Amino acid sequence: MQRPRMGERYRSIRSVQVGGLALLAAPATGGFHAVLPTDETVTVEFDPPPHATAISARPERYSELETVLVPENERKGSKYVGYALIIGFDKLAESFEKVSDA
Repeated sequence: MQRPRMGERYRSIRSVQVGGLALLAAPATGGFHAVLPTDETVTVEFDPPPHATAISARPERYSELETVLVPENERKGSKYVGYALIIGFDKLAESFEKVSDA
């Protein structure tokens, strides 16, 4: 598998556990684990730096999946502004298929 690039889109071919970051309007973030369902498409948000082992990704169905993926205590926090998924290169290769280039 070639190194993922910003703007590429990948579809989950099975349910897969991913990491998540709760983005806060503060100098901090929260973290969580979630299961991304089968047939969900994500877009790589940034070109990973050379030392990276994972991508930051945004699901196409961002709003619809928010209540499924992000724990309620994170979503209900007063400084919560959104989320991002963290998907390891190994999981990307095993549980996703590329559906479009950048």
